[in-house]
Amino acid sequence: MNTDNKTKVIYRIIKHVSSYPKIFFGGFLSLTLASIAVLLAPKLIGIAIDLIFNEEKNISLEWSFSNPIILASIALISLAIGRGAIIFAQSYLSEKLSQIVAYDLRNQLFNHLQHMHFGYHDQIKIGDIMSRATQDIESIRFFISMAIMRGSYIILLGITAVVLMLTTSTKLAIIAFIFMPIVATQAAIVQKFLRKIWIKIQLLQGKTSIVLQENFAGQQLVKGYNQQEAQQSKFHAVAKELYDSSLQSSKIIAFNEPILSGIWLISLTCIFYFGAQLIIEGQMTVGQLVEFQLYLTLLQVPIRAIGFIINHIARVRSAGTRLFEILDAENFIANKKGAKTINDISGKIVFENVFFDYQLENTQEKLLQNISLTIKPGQKVGIIGRTGSGKSTLLHLLPRFYDVSDGAIYIDNQNIDDIKLDSLRNIFGVVLQDVFLFPGTIQDNICYGVPHATLDQIEKVARLAHISDFINSLPEKYNTWVGENGVSLSGGQRQRIAIARTLLADPPILILDDVTSSVDLKTELAIEQSLEKFLINKTSITVTHRTRVMKKLDHIIYIEDGQIRDQGQHDALYERNKQYRDLCQSFDQKTQKNEVQ
Repeated sequence: MNTDNKTKVIYRIIKHVSSYPKIFFGGFLSLTLASIAVLLAPKLIGIAIDLIFNEEKNISLEWSFSNPIILASIALISLAIGRGAIIFAQSYLSEKLSQIVAYDLRNQLFNHLQHMHFGYHDQIKIGDIMSRATQDIESIRFFISMAIMRGSYIILLGITAVVLMLTTSTKLAIIAFIFMPIVATQAAIVQKFLRKIWIKIQLLQGKTSIVLQENFAGQQLVKGYNQQEAQQSKFHAVAKELYDSSLQSSKIIAFNEPILSGIWLISLTCIFYFGAQLIIEGQMTVGQLVEFQLYLTLLQVPIRAIGFIINHIARVRSAGTRLFEILDAENFIANKKGAKTINDISGKIVFENVFFDYQLENTQEKLLQNISLTIKPGQKVGIIGRTGSGKSTLLHLLPRFYDVSDGAIYIDNQNIDDIKLDSLRNIFGVVLQDVFLFPGTIQDNICYGVPHATLDQIEKVARLAHISDFINSLPEKYNTWVGENGVSLSGGQRQRIAIARTLLADPPILILDDVTSSVDLKTELAIEQSLEKFLINKTSITVTHRTRVMKKLDHIIYIEDGQIRDQGQHDALYERNKQYRDLCQSFDQKTQKNEVQ
């Protein structure tokens, strides 16, 4: 990553911070007051000590507002109370600012991912996204709180402390400044090593999340193949690498702290020695020496914090780069300029010389080639082909889950590129072979697309999908919790809930991708009978391996290797096309075998 991009990352974070000027300037004002309060304390202590030494023969601790010792003590107590209140305000506002920016970034990230095209989601890893959404945003939040707000306080404190040291004693200030570059250089060198390690740690944390997510998502497969030990070894390797890197950073920090403390103690010793000589020579008072020593002690914080700030800048560059990489990813499938809504759909669909590929760098292969077909309103069309022939890909182009590489698709004579995405996708009801259910109740999942549906409407579509008897047999009925991705349900039950969910939306065009593959023959026949009633006057496109279903369809599209090889009614295709006939026979053999089992 070049320097210009690194600077842009910091600039973009600061731009987010500047969106809340009242909080930022409130925090900056409080840290300015906190700096003043901190730096006033050494001055008051120096004055008090000089008063004691100047009045040592007449010194009195008698309570009186005219007693300078009492006045100095009251001033220090008041200063401590005021300083505490100011530091509370500064800490609260800094934390509020960092939390609200992190809140915005999380929502911005989630919203962006929600609208990204399917091709993007096909390539990303969920664990890596989770790491960026949590750890990377947390690094940015910490940078705002500690490096920007706290860093401003440290810089202001350091500059003011240097000025006060020079005004207190120029000679001692020059001696003290000799040690500052040593401390700053040591801190910077250590942080340079730590920076590389922390970047590695961030990457390993993301890798750990990926391994965890993959393992937990595939628990049935892991246990089914007795791969627990292999998965444990895989996780152990990543966790061990993360442990070693974290331990390495801890060792460097543990080694660095005593060195910095030692250098600082040597500087204090030198200041004490030369300061004592100045007192003897009458060029300095005891109170001024104590005051100077306290300023020097305060200056230790900014000097040692240089490395701390450099570290956070390095970490936030890495975290910000990973986060903005997602936020800057272009969404190729979005509403085109001038896109319109579409209403009163008749259901006519036209594919005109359509080509499609995933546009990956390592392949130039076209998954769909020169697809041209017309589906009439209300027509029941089947898409038939072997595994990998392009059937599902063809269906995914209709709601623009993917965009065509060439050619065009029309709905009721309107190019789907000219239709608003939400309007286009409301046209279609899609039931895929791979069903996904959200953690929640059965009712929540059925009415996912129609959240305000009544219970009567939900029960009606449940009956059509032949899942109502099962639901009513449960103690909680429609309020039964299904678990993550419907883990408490069988494959057939999940599929029927997905069918009910689509039927509730009542779309004008229905896309069914082998939807009865996970149910028994009796249930399959019942669902088919219900769907026939539901699909009256609706256009439907069905991917199926059942010749029984093919015979009932108005039109069959036979696809192989991404191309339409033939089309027509089932009986005519079966008679004239040997490849189609062989495919149907293989489907029948497989279906009979499954029914016997």
